[in-house]
Amino acid sequence: MKRTIVLSVVPLLLSLLAVGCSRDKVLTEGLRYCESVLAYDGGLLIANFGSDELNPLNSEGKGYILYYDGSGMRTFIPADGTLSAPKGMNVTDGWLTVADVNKLVAFSLCDRSAEPVVIPMPEGEVFVNHIVTVDDMLLVSVTNTGNIYALDIDSVTGPDAASLELYTNVPGANGMLFDRGTLYVASYSPEGVPTGQNVIYRIADMANPVAEPVSSRTGQYDGLAMYGGKLYFTDWTDGFVGCMDVATGDVVRVETAAPLAGPAEIDVWDGRLCVPDLAGSAVHLIGL
Repeated sequence: MKRTIVLSVVPLLLSLLAVGCSRDKVLTEGLRYCESVLAYDGGLLIANFGSDELNPLNSEGKGYILYYDGSGMRTFIPADGTLSAPKGMNVTDGWLTVADVNKLVAFSLCDRSAEPVVIPMPEGEVFVNHIVTVDDMLLVSVTNTGNIYALDIDSVTGPDAASLELYTNVPGANGMLFDRGTLYVASYSPEGVPTGQNVIYRIADMANPVAEPVSSRTGQYDGLAMYGGKLYFTDWTDGFVGCMDVATGDVVRVETAAPLAGPAEIDVWDGRLCVPDLAGSAVHLIGL
């Protein structure tokens, strides 16, 4: 009897292990230079440059956004000339706002036939990277200057260009995350070589936006996500994906199915860390 019970349990354990392993997956279908992902409506939005060559400042108008529902891809925003190098995405008040080179582009999710709202950024702000929601405003990072802008958003008219104003400056401000009243900012050197300034920062008082390093670890930081009380991040240095204890600054590496050439803007969806490999045109789903 005991032997029968043991033998019956073994297949069950093997099947459970197989299910756990299957949560790690690499998406490639329809992707071309995918820079960011965003959990949305039970699935995952994936922003793609679609350009001939990898150029984050291109103006080819071939950018598009796909939606992955767990079983397949479909087009969410087509390559119709509106987007060129779509990066960070944000959904607030029924609007999908996308960072695209030197502008913001907002699409109504309530009226998909409506023309997108285009908001040019001030002169010289050519590497608009990421967008987060803080209370009733959007914060927008610009990597080449380190400036972070704030603007209002309305559920009917979308982001308000007239309200755009400088909020603060963080060296190489790239990916951002707002979690439990704290703004985290990933720093990336536009020159391509990180210095002591290129760390992960946090702003604890949004009314007095002073950035302080979370740790002294330097890198070419891009994406940020919080899960289980841990801060996950991507670092273009050696294609690193990491998990940081924000209390101690300790970091452990997150293993991926294959080496990454350019880990970019991340998010957590379906209990998995979703990591776009910009240069590799793939999205890695990693079970957490």
